[in-house]
Order: sequence, then structure tokens, then C-alpha cells
Amino acid sequence: MSRIYLILAVVLMAASSSAIAWYPNLMQGSSGGSSSRPFALPNGDSIHYMAAPGSCNDTYDGLAQTHTTGSTGPWCSANHVVHCGDVIVALAGTYTKGVYTFAQPTNCPSTTGGIDGAGGIHFAIVLCGGADLEACPVNCSATCTGGGNPSSIFMNADNGAACCWSFQGFKIQGGGAGSYADSFQVYACHEKARDIALINDISWNSASGYGINGCGTAFGGDYFFVVMSIVYNSALSPQCLAALDAVGLSPWDTAAGTHIFFAGNFAIKNDDNVQCTDHDGPNGDIDVEGIMCDTCGGNSYTNQIVFTNNIVYQSHRMGIHIIGAGGGGPTILVFGNTGYANNDGPSWSDAGSGGAIGDLQPDGTQTGWTTKIWSNIFQSIYTVTPSYNGHTGYGQVYALHVSGSYSSLQIGAGVGAGLENVLKGARTSCTSGVTCDSGFNASYYPGTGVTLGTNIYTDPLFRNTTDLLANQVGVPNCTGYTNVTACMGWNAALGAARNPSVIYDLTPTCSQCANRGYQPPGACVNSGTYHDDFPADLKGVVYLHWTGTAVVQNLDGVTLPCGL
Repeated sequence: MSRIYLILAVVLMAASSSAIAWYPNLMQGSSGGSSSRPFALPNGDSIHYMAAPGSCNDTYDGLAQTHTTGSTGPWCSANHVVHCGDVIVALAGTYTKGVYTFAQPTNCPSTTGGIDGAGGIHFAIVLCGGADLEACPVNCSATCTGGGNPSSIFMNADNGAACCWSFQGFKIQGGGAGSYADSFQVYACHEKARDIALINDISWNSASGYGINGCGTAFGGDYFFVVMSIVYNSALSPQCLAALDAVGLSPWDTAAGTHIFFAGNFAIKNDDNVQCTDHDGPNGDIDVEGIMCDTCGGNSYTNQIVFTNNIVYQSHRMGIHIIGAGGGGPTILVFGNTGYANNDGPSWSDAGSGGAIGDLQPDGTQTGWTTKIWSNIFQSIYTVTPSYNGHTGYGQVYALHVSGSYSSLQIGAGVGAGLENVLKGARTSCTSGVTCDSGFNASYYPGTGVTLGTNIYTDPLFRNTTDLLANQVGVPNCTGYTNVTACMGWNAALGAARNPSVIYDLTPTCSQCANRGYQPPGACVNSGTYHDDFPADLKGVVYLHWTGTAVVQNLDGVTLPCGL
């Protein structure tokens, strides 16, 4: 199947450049113009429907929401041949058998339809058609226990579903503690997968939230996007995984632009309660991060990976962890994220009196890599990782810790003028064997050629962390909300955050925090890093909404580049 590439210009500026910026207009309270725009299907195709068990049949034609007579009625699955740009509306209901088994869409990317009639849509879309984000729960908890069972949304590339699906508006439950079942998994152990987009979804109680399983082979996946989604309590796997996991990567091609994109997500209380038994050590766990890029140079991966505008708090280990190793040389950009109170559990790999760990941590051997970290806000509230359930916390915690060796690591003002990270820790001394800033907020191992760059070491003065840790750490309830950002507190009509809420509570008020950390959705952007590094493959699909009669692209959930 041929692929037409829309290639965004990627502007990677030198360290002295001031052109890379975290743009102030992301703070604006409207999306600019109308709040939605029509999304047309390609070539005059029709909307198809699927329904929960008991009111569907895959022998129907999928062209009606209910069955009356004959073959007209909703499908039970998305395992039907459709085109890129087509939409399957999942009717409100509980999908107790999960959502899995998919045929591969044809005509990808589309040449007609979409938001401008010109196509360029890289996915067939399965879209919850309910009134809010609670309308389409996917719950296989009764059947997803034990090793090897399918996840709630499960794509098997080996069965031909190698590419081109987007899932939007679902609340996805995994198998719970001790289960190997993820909320969403692409199984790509014998065939490569590409162009998979999870948009405006909720993951909870799962082994891992959203990820690719490459089984340690040369297959795996590429062009993997998770945007404006929630991962809560989604690092429960006995195998030790992260909640939002860029792992099992394998290049489909080396085209310019961003291939892996995690943006506008909320990683909340991803804590395994010491269930990570496969690699559980005497003093705690390995992995169990909020967001992780795991061995991203594996399979000679050289493409661009972007983590931007995410909120991550109370992860068992790091909030964001970038792990080296692998023979490739990816470019990894980490900018505009907010982290608070991560490393709230004991950590095996950083145990011992000399072990250091960061809420934000680049790690390992990154030979040939380019890693840039700027304009983030991270605050650690722990001096060492806490102890519980018989495990002793030994890791010495910093807001930022740099471990390993690097070909090119740029941090804060080392990326560009005015791009310092805001970092605040709780320690009053520096761990033996590492070098710290004067306030003990950040650390690194000397003798590796690494420096911390120039950052701002100050308390971000978040509005209400007491409420955050007391009231914003349970199963997300998004009743009445059609997008995750609104559920997390943003009122696009007012251009303000709801008090209290996740977004309100983690709004920084320090004078040096402006334009750093997570930014609420605003007007579309015409230039700058965020614009240039937004994947062209996501044109027209962030995010879609079913009005009851038509599909529209809503513009109030995440800032978009103009034209996408």
C-alpha cells in the first residue's frame, strides 16, 4: 500500500538560537473562529455503526443504529474493510468483549473528504457516539485476567491490522492488579504496525495504558500517537511497564517529521502497589513510570519522538523517563510538560544509599541520539522514595536527574535562550557521587561530559496541591464532558480552569513560570516548535465528535497547528 507523505518542516535550532519557543498564544482561552468544523467522509462513503453485545451482528451491513428487518443494522466489531477517512460510530453501551480484531483500511491516506475535502486522513476512525466520555466503557476485566489474554482494545498486526486506525472517546478498563491485560495494545511481534492514534480516551486499572508490544523483535511499530488522553492506575503489569509507553519501536521509514507523539495527556497516580513482581527487587520496582520512552534506539530507530504538554503526577517512579540503549539515533524532544510528586514508591533500580532518581530523568547510553529538554516544570516533594508494603525507599529524589552518557543532550537554556526548565526539589543535601545545583533540585553524575544546562530553580507555586493529592487521584469521572481536557478542568468558553480541578490545581503562579509547563488549549499556532513538530499524519482527526447526525472536528480540547 502506497503512502503519501505530508512532511512538515522540522526546524532543529542550534543551542544559541532563540527561535525555538513555547508560544504564549497557547494560553489563550479560545480555539479561534468556530468551535467545530464538519468532517466529511471520503468519496461519499457512509457512516457505519457498531454496538455493544446483544444488539449487533457482524453479518449486518453496519448502516443503521438498530436492526429491524433483513441485513440492515449495526456491526459488533470494527473487523470490516473500510477506507481511511471512514468513521465507525460506536453506539453508547458497555463493550464487555472488548474492541479487537481489525481489518486493514484501504485507500490510505484518503484523497478526498476530511476537514477540507482534500483528504490527507491517515486513519479509519472508531468513534464513541455517546453523550460523554462515560458512554462507551470498554471493560474486559472479567476475561482479561492472566498472562497472554487480549487487552480491552487489542490490535493484532499479525492478522492484517498493520496500520491506520484511530480510537476516540472510549473509557478503557484493563484487567486490574496482577493482570497482563493493557487498556490498549498493538501486538506487532511478527509484522510492523504504523499509524495508530489514541485520541480523547481514558485508560484505567490496566497493566499498561497505551503501548506497542514488539516482543523484542525487529518488528514493533512506528507512527504512534497518543493525544489528549488520560492514563490512571495504568502501570499494574507484573512485567513492569509504564502507563504511557513508547516501547517496541521499529522504523517504518525515515521520513522527516514526528513519528511518536504524546501530547496533551494526563498521567495520574500510576502506582502498582508493589504488583510489579516479574522484576520486583528487594527494595521496590523497576519501570512503573507515568510516561516512558523505553530503549528508543532499538531496531536502529532514528526517527523523531515528541513528549509535549502533558501533566504527570504521583507516578510510582519517574514522571517522564527517557531510557537510552539501542543502536539507533532518535531525536527526542521533551518540552512544556508539568510534573508533580512523582517517585512516590520504592525503586529497585535506584536503591542503595548512593542511588539518585529524578521525577524527570534522561537515562542510559544515548550514543548517536539527540535529546532536548526545555520549558518543563517539575517539582519533587520527596527527599527519598517513600517506603510502604515492606519495601524500603532508598532512591534519592530530585526534580531532574541525569544519568548515563550522551552524544547530544541539551537542557534548558542549552536548547535556546529563555527555554529554562523550572525545577524544584525537597532535598537539603546532595547525594554522594553526584553533582547538584546549589539548591539540590537537580543532579547528574560528573565525568560523563553532561551538564544540567541553565534552569530556573524555584518553587512553581502551584495553586492547590493539597486538593490535587487528596481529591484528584481517583478513577476519572467524566460524566457530562465530551473531551478529556474539559474533564480535567479547562472551560474553553470562559478561557479559565475550573476550581478545583487538575488543571487549576497545577497552574503555576511563580513569576518565572509563564509559558512553561502545561498550557491549556488556545488559538491555532502558525509557527514555532509546537507547530513544526505536530505530526502531519494527525491532520483533521484531533479530535472528532458525533453530533447524532454528523461527524465534526471539535477545536476546544487541544491546541492545533493552523490548517490541521
